[in-house]
Amino acid sequence: MDHFVISTDPNSAGDSFATWPFYFWILLASGIFGFVCILTFVFDLYYVSGTLIFYEYVIWVVLLFAFISLMSWIFSKGTHFHHYFSGLIIMSVCGHHNFIVSAFHGLANGMYVEGCARWSMD
Repeated sequence: MDHFVISTDPNSAGDSFATWPFYFWILLASGIFGFVCILTFVFDLYYVSGTLIFYEYVIWVVLLFAFISLMSWIFSKGTHFHHYFSGLIIMSVCGHHNFIVSAFHGLANGMYVEGCARWSMD
């Protein structure tokens, strides 16, 4: 029977991904797709309101990190990225007064607090 293994060792947590069944990968991809859709909605709100220029630095940081992660994956170098860091980045762009943005900020805040409590701030 397939089961989800949670490792308490942060150095071996990535090894459990290899044992994930297919539906866990579908769930992960759906979550990432949902976050990208909501972030697109948020940046569209910023574009319409004329405040996107103030959040441009966040876009560049995310793109830089994505490039570094992609290069380290291609060249088989390890990258260490805790999910609470993504929650922190997402919270920094949630500044528009809207119900959806407020709910997204709450989810990102929960991801940040849970990650800090689970893995500590290293």
